[in-house]
Amino acid sequence: MKTKHFFLALAAGLALLVSCKPEKPVFGIQADKETLQFNKEGGTLDIVVTTGQSWTITKPATATWINVSPTSGTGSATVHLTTLPNAGKKKSAAVKIDAGMAGYVNVNVSQLGELASGDGLTYATAWSPSEAKEWILANLPNETSGSSLVGSGGQKYWIHGFIHKINVYNEKTENFANSGDFGNASFYISDSMEETNDDVTCYQVYYLGNKKFTGPFTEENPDIKVGDEVYVYGPVANFNSKPNTLGKGAAFIYELNGKSRGGAVTEETTPSGNGTLENPYNAAGAVAFIKSASFDPEKKVYVRGVISDKDEVEGPFKATTGTAIFSISEDGADYKTQFKCYGVYYLGNSPWIEGYSNVKPGDQVVVYGKLTFYQASVIYETADKEAYIYSLNGKTEPEPAFFVPKTAYTVRAADTEAEIDVFGSVAWTASVTGGATIAEPAGGNGAGNGKVKITFPANTSKDNNNVFTVTIATQDAAVTTAKSYTVTVTQNKDVDGVEVIFTQAIVVAKDPTFPTSGKACDITIDGVKLAFTNGCMNGNLKDLRIYKSGSMTISATTGTIQEIHLTSSSTGDAQSPERMLNKFGAGAPAGLVVSDDNASATWTGNQQSVTFTATDAQVRMTEIRVIYLP
Repeated sequence: MKTKHFFLALAAGLALLVSCKPEKPVFGIQADKETLQFNKEGGTLDIVVTTGQSWTITKPATATWINVSPTSGTGSATVHLTTLPNAGKKKSAAVKIDAGMAGYVNVNVSQLGELASGDGLTYATAWSPSEAKEWILANLPNETSGSSLVGSGGQKYWIHGFIHKINVYNEKTENFANSGDFGNASFYISDSMEETNDDVTCYQVYYLGNKKFTGPFTEENPDIKVGDEVYVYGPVANFNSKPNTLGKGAAFIYELNGKSRGGAVTEETTPSGNGTLENPYNAAGAVAFIKSASFDPEKKVYVRGVISDKDEVEGPFKATTGTAIFSISEDGADYKTQFKCYGVYYLGNSPWIEGYSNVKPGDQVVVYGKLTFYQASVIYETADKEAYIYSLNGKTEPEPAFFVPKTAYTVRAADTEAEIDVFGSVAWTASVTGGATIAEPAGGNGAGNGKVKITFPANTSKDNNNVFTVTIATQDAAVTTAKSYTVTVTQNKDVDGVEVIFTQAIVVAKDPTFPTSGKACDITIDGVKLAFTNGCMNGNLKDLRIYKSGSMTISATTGTIQEIHLTSSSTGDAQSPERMLNKFGAGAPAGLVVSDDNASATWTGNQQSVTFTATDAQVRMTEIRVIYLP
C-alpha cells in the first residue's frame, strides 16, 4: 500500500514538473542589451539582467564617467547606468556582469561628446590609442628596420591614453628610473588600462617638458607607473605593423596625470634667410633647407638663433669632447621650431677648452657648417664635428686659453715620429728630452690651435722602451688655468711578431656585412680573431664597441699574443667620458695598463687569447692593434 502511494506521488510530481517548466533560465545570465550609447548631455539608461544566480557588475578603473546602481544582486533585476555631460570626445568602456560559474555578459557602453573624434594635430583633438593605431597603419608604410625609421618624418602628433604596461628589455624595466644617462622610458598605452589590440608603443620617450629625466624622483617629479594617464607628443611610425612613436627622445610626455611643463611645438616660425653670413637661416629656415630638393649635405651654411634649454642635459661644451650640443630657436623659447646644433666646435672652429666661456640658454649664436637630418630620431641638426660657433653674442674670437688634451702617447718600435695636439688662442713653446727632436713648429714656437711633432730613431732594443718627455708651455699672463703640460711619448721595445690592426674601415673592407648593432659577431684577419658577445660596430661606422656586460676576445689562431694596444674613440657626444677604456673595470684582463686620460691602454703578456669585459659601461674604440708570435 505504501509502495503504491509512493509511485502515485512520484508520477504526480513528474507531471507537475513538466507542466510548470519556467519561462526564464534558472542557470545562466542574460542582458536585454549588448550596447548602450548616451548622448553628450548624459542621463540614465537601464539594463535588464535575467538570471537565477548571484551577480556583480564591474567596469574599468578608467570608466569613472559611468555610475552603476546596483552593482550586485541575486536573481533578475534592472540596473541603472548614469553619466554626466561629456565636454570631451566620445568615450567607451565595457561593463561586465558576472554570475560566476553561471557565466557573464559584457555590455559596451559609449557616450557622445562635444569634441569630434581626434585627428592628433592638437592637444584638444589628441588621438586615443585606437584612433592613432587606425591612422598609423592606414597611412604610414610598414617599416622593419628599427635603426632607420622614417615614420611621419617631422610631423608630430598628440596621443592621449593610459599606461597599462611598461616595457622590459634584458630583464630591466624601461621606466625613467632605469634609463640612466639616456633619460627616457618605453611603455604601452591603450584607451583604458587594459591590454587591447589598440596599444601604441611609446618608445624611448623623454620626460615632461621635453627633457631627459635626471632625477631624483620626488612628488613633483614622479616616475611613470601602470595606470598613469598621459599625453604623448611626437612623430609616429608603423614598425612591424604596429603603431609606435619614434625613439631616442623624438617624442615626449607632454602631460602626466594632469601635470604639464610645456615643451610642445605649438607654433611654427616662418623660414627666413639664405644661409649666407649676411643673411643666415633662422631655425625654421635651416629645417626648410634640409627638407628642400636642393639640399646639399656638403654645403656649409650659416644659421642664427637663440639657445633654448631643450638640451640642457646634453650640453653645453665639455672639455672631454671639445664640442657642445644645444638647440636654437627664433627667440630661445622651447615652444617654437627647434634646430639642433650637434657636436659643434667653439669660436674660431676651435675645440672648447677650460678657460673659454661656456654657452647658456638665451645666448645669441651664429653657427657655420654642414647640416644633416638624423633619421633615427627625426632631428634636423648640424653634422657632428662639421660645424662651429661663428659668433657668440656678437663675439667671433675666443678668449685667451691654453690646453693640451692628451699627455701620454704610445708608439711602435718602428715608428719614428709622434704628433701632440695643442689647443688654445695664445702663443706657446715646446721642448723635448730623451733624444727626440722638435720637428714642428719651427724652433718649438707655436700659437693657437696646432700640433707638436717630434721625431726620433726606430727602437731596435729587445729589452727596453724609449721614453721622450715633451714640455709645452705658455707665458701669456691672461691664461689663468694650466700654463704648462708635460707629455710622455713611450716608444715600445722591438718585439718579434706579426702586427694586426682592427679599425672600422679595415673591418668593413674585410667583411662589408659585419653587424652594426649589439650582437654576437666575429672576424679573423691575418691569423687574429676578434670576437664580441655583444658589440660590433656602431651604426654610423665610426668605431668598434663593446656594450655593457658584453665581452671582446682577441685570440691567435696559431701561436701567442704578445701585445694589445687599444685607442678609445671620441664620438663628441655627451656620454663619451663614460665610454672610455677605464670602463672595463673589473672586467679588464690582468696585464692591462690604462693611460691617465683613459684614452689608450696596453696589454702585455704571452697568451693564446685575451678577453676584455665591459663591466662598468659601454666601451668604444677607434683602433685595436695586436702583436702576436705565430
